[in-house]
Amino acid sequence: MDMSSGSLSNYTLMTMGPFTTEVGTSILWFDNWIPTTAPATFGACIGLFFLGAFSRFLEAFRIACSPPTPRDRDFRFGTECVCAVLFMFASGVNYFLMLAVMQFNVWLFIAILFGLGVGELGFGRYCRTAGASLLRRGLEEASMEAREDGFQGGAYSGAAEQKAE
Repeated sequence: MDMSSGSLSNYTLMTMGPFTTEVGTSILWFDNWIPTTAPATFGACIGLFFLGAFSRFLEAFRIACSPPTPRDRDFRFGTECVCAVLFMFASGVNYFLMLAVMQFNVWLFIAILFGLGVGELGFGRYCRTAGASLLRRGLEEASMEAREDGFQGGAYSGAAEQKAE
């Protein structure tokens, strides 16, 4: 291709502009998915709202399916496969949400934000509770191991040498 002529007829230039409230300008994932009317845009917003909430549900469900402690060294193929598939599916949903936001349509953006917020309200406590209990269990196990090795409260007690004698 001759670049000296300055012709870019074979290339499509895409520029990112400001957020818009116009209806019918946003391609939602595929060329055929363009909400061209206000009711179609409203329907797309409802769908994206539920997809955002579903995204938070998937994260809570994935955490619930995780092994009980971070120090659990037993590899369970079935459990790991389920966690991996849930992670892949949740990542795909999150990428679809990202692509919808990248249309720079205010209505789609607000619907996704509200969906994520409602999903966090409904399912976020499971993520926080599971994460906190995993951390707490891991810290308790580390503390018990440290006590067995002779450390108590950040100070060395010499118990390990006493056990050896």
